[in-house]
Amino acid sequence: MVGGGRMPEKSFQFRKDAVSFLMAGVVVVIAIYFFWNLQDFRWPFLDNVDLVFHEVGHPIFSIFGEFIGITGGTIMQLGVPLGFVLYFLFTKRLFSAAIVMFWLAQSTLNVSVYVADAVETKLPLVGGPIHDWNYLFSRLHLLSRTGLITDITRVIGILIMAAATVGGLITSFYRIPDPLYDNIQNTSGRM
Repeated sequence: MVGGGRMPEKSFQFRKDAVSFLMAGVVVVIAIYFFWNLQDFRWPFLDNVDLVFHEVGHPIFSIFGEFIGITGGTIMQLGVPLGFVLYFLFTKRLFSAAIVMFWLAQSTLNVSVYVADAVETKLPLVGGPIHDWNYLFSRLHLLSRTGLITDITRVIGILIMAAATVGGLITSFYRIPDPLYDNIQNTSGRM
């Protein structure tokens, strides 16, 4: 509250209109899709997007040496969706941030599959003969901790997915006033 009991101009407003329900519906559909696919940790379209960013990360980060170059695949795979989430948060597009958080969650869960394979190295490799997580865990003497690190990575991914769902639903109905949205609402009300 600002002096005199008034709410500041940029405070959250509760909205209960068709757009809000549509936004909430989008969140529910996306959440069902993502939680349903937790069974086998496969999201066909996004897995391929993740792979592109992962593979691009290796040469970009290789300028910092072999270890960081190999780590760079995962840094880039998680960094790109995280960058979009942060962009939307800093520009106060909270619903968009919540939606992109689903991608960050999926990408984190995708990393957990690769981490889980560090000991057996059965996954097909795309960018070369080195299994990133086998190499990293071997260098860090963590191969015996692969199961624990996999579980932690999966829990983090699931928590991000839950936060995306809750955040998406909340921001469907509680939004910072947006002149563009308000203009659309005012125009559609006149038709």
